[in-house]
Amino acid sequence: MTFKFGGSGGGGGQVTEISAIAKGAVSNGAPCIQGGDGKVSIPAGNIPANVTDVASNTSSYNNSASYAMYDATTFVDRAGGRGIQLANRGSNYNYQDRCKLFTVNTTTGGGTGTGYGATSFASPSGSATNYMQYPQGAVWDSSLNSWIVCYRKNNSGSSNLVMCKVKTTNGSSLTGAYKHNFGSSNQYAPYNSNYVGSTRLIKARGFMYVITTGNTQAYGRDSCMVHGPFTWSSDANDGGAFGASVLATDYVANGYNYTADASYDSANEQIVVATANYAAGAFNQTLYAFDVAANGAVTYSHYLANAGGADHAGAIRAVECDTSGNVVWSEITAQKFFAASNNGSAFTKGGSLSWPGSVHSQISMRYSPTYDNYVASFVNASVYNGTAAPIHLIFAVGAGNFSDKTKLSTGTGAQYGSYSGYSGYVTYPTSSNKIGGNYVDTTDTFVQYNYGNSDGNSVSEVNSNKIATSNTFTGSYIGLAKAAISNGASGDITTKGAINESQSGLTAGARYAVTSTGTVKTEASLTETESLSSVFLGTATAANAIIVGDSLGVVDTTAKHKAVPKKVTTSGTSTASAYSTDNWTSVVNRFNLQNTSVSASGTNSIFKVTGTGTVLYFIMGAQSQSSTKVTVHIDGIEIIATSAFTTGNNYPYCPIGEFGGINTNKHGNPSPSTAFTFNKSFEVKNNNGTATSFYLAYKIVEN
Repeated sequence: MTFKFGGSGGGGGQVTEISAIAKGAVSNGAPCIQGGDGKVSIPAGNIPANVTDVASNTSSYNNSASYAMYDATTFVDRAGGRGIQLANRGSNYNYQDRCKLFTVNTTTGGGTGTGYGATSFASPSGSATNYMQYPQGAVWDSSLNSWIVCYRKNNSGSSNLVMCKVKTTNGSSLTGAYKHNFGSSNQYAPYNSNYVGSTRLIKARGFMYVITTGNTQAYGRDSCMVHGPFTWSSDANDGGAFGASVLATDYVANGYNYTADASYDSANEQIVVATANYAAGAFNQTLYAFDVAANGAVTYSHYLANAGGADHAGAIRAVECDTSGNVVWSEITAQKFFAASNNGSAFTKGGSLSWPGSVHSQISMRYSPTYDNYVASFVNASVYNGTAAPIHLIFAVGAGNFSDKTKLSTGTGAQYGSYSGYSGYVTYPTSSNKIGGNYVDTTDTFVQYNYGNSDGNSVSEVNSNKIATSNTFTGSYIGLAKAAISNGASGDITTKGAINESQSGLTAGARYAVTSTGTVKTEASLTETESLSSVFLGTATAANAIIVGDSLGVVDTTAKHKAVPKKVTTSGTSTASAYSTDNWTSVVNRFNLQNTSVSASGTNSIFKVTGTGTVLYFIMGAQSQSSTKVTVHIDGIEIIATSAFTTGNNYPYCPIGEFGGINTNKHGNPSPSTAFTFNKSFEVKNNNGTATSFYLAYKIVEN
């Protein structure tokens, strides 16, 4: 990168220009976002905020053990328009295999049919085979009109490797199902019967492969094996075949790899496998690479020992490769991501990134080539054994190192159901028990498919959800292009404090920002949602000129209220409600103040008002005494997030203002002692609390 300085004489001056290489075409005068590899691109994103795409791609009753989808995992081939949900029937039915089929829209990601009806399910093996506890992957083969599915039986089934062919002509109803039991001897053996999670079915260069770690060194105990390509041309049982079984000949002595995962590195046309053993130490995480030829043949290439952290026993959760040779894997015990770069003949160890502190465990992870970042999805720490929206961490990697910027967001839809509701019960999301969830990314959007129970009834759904993704979340705004820059070429960029004269149609004096989806707008015209994720570009000095901003934060200079609260901190770690011996709504009514009733579940809005104003007080409580959990937002920014606490007719909660209702003789008063102003909106949202019906009393002044 080249720097150019302004000023004259011997005093030098500030940096006014830099030269950088473009990743994708950069138009004249466009904002430049610098990624972790040092290259620049124009701002690009899909949607400003996470939204539910389709609430139910397919559904099933889960009100009895007979209907339960245990250890459910969702797989989707969006380009093929197909989806499958794999599970087992639980111990009461000897862990018989089951699946549900559904279709998805190849453009929007939404479902085009509900698949099997609410009480129907199918057997992917065609015969309700016992002990099929652990689904290990599914790949759609359009040439066969079939899903190729991989299961590991539990130890009652000798941990056998079972491949299934699930044929469907229309995508939502079963045409035929077949199985091939490859057993658990020699190359098909797992590490042991208690650790079968190192088995994975993946797709690479258009072919299918199964990855295993065995029980002896010769069969990958201390390294790994790749089996394939896998084919199944006939519509009959025992019709599957593996082309070859290839061992990684490099290994860590006594590695005892009991967990593993794999991904396809398209930049190097290799299968990359991450393995881990159960002992903490310098060599507990290892990377392996296998070349994939044009005909599907596999040969072992290279490895990297001591690839991750050394302070924890290893348990690989997920592996994902980008399109530039970067490899990212997630490890459960350390609760970290690790990265490395791959040039096709050697790995280079990279950095690490900790999981967010507000999560319980990880669902899955995928890379988006359009926005050049990764999205990892997690179970909410406070609702890990029930139903709640996932939490997403968005990050980027360049040259094996994580970007400084990350973004944490709350998703939509349910992640999985609880045991009591028989909704996709999973003991823990270990490498052999995966919580239902799969990312599907294409050039236009980023969609996660969750299996869960979004409304607490007896029916569970596969719901699809669009995750807001942008390169502005993980890259840095460094200035405006002086001229157009072709992909891969070097060009000059005007940096902060200098004037860029490659603009048009600007209003002198107006402040400009770019949204996460790449639209340049004046700050005053940003919507509430846009303002939360927009980047400040600079202030126009003429129709064709703008002085590049020295702040990345969007500041609306037209706002009426300049002292809007950004966060509220209180003593203690829990939220408390007030106590009134009389019904608090009756106390409020004595002051001729009315209350209103509302209902909201999940993370839906309980109350929202838009415009400009001041909240003098806001009082709320569940209509019947129950656990309540809410968030309070001003101008789209969360300022309060409560813990779970009890509200009800005698227990009101006052996020703003005070309530002094005590008894009949001392009526109390809703006091405006802590009035909060807002410029765009005031909102209270449910945060997956038990209470879903509320009484509200409030006073808001428009100003």
